Amino acid sequence: MTLTISLSPGSVTPSAPTATLLQGPSELACLVLGFSSSDINITWLLDDVTELWNNNTSTTYRAPGGKFGIRSHLSLAHQDWTPGAVYTCRVTHTTQNLALNISKPGVCLSVHSILIQ
Repeated sequence: MTLTISLSPGSVTPSAPTATLLQGPSELACLVLGFSSSDINITWLLDDVTELWNNNTSTTYRAPGGKFGIRSHLSLAHQDWTPGAVYTCRVTHTTQNLALNISKPGVCLSVHSILIQ
């Protein structure tokens, strides 16, 4: 007697991520939550041109509710945080691409989130 069991993957509707960009004294943090599938990429950019490598990005983790989360921290030296410099956390997921920008124009700090189509 032969028993054959075949498992077919269930259909999972992908969920788009939400992202938040936070500033600390010597780092930026990009927190991304609520997405599925777990495949996601985070890239840090300076002035939308130069890719930055001095970051620490976690592996994806299962968040409450069965969706996924990930966080990435970009280390910044004081001299890197100059007025006019724009830092971007770019989130690439199958459902959408996000770009969260932060800059220091003079004394004021501004944060912008852009949905890239």
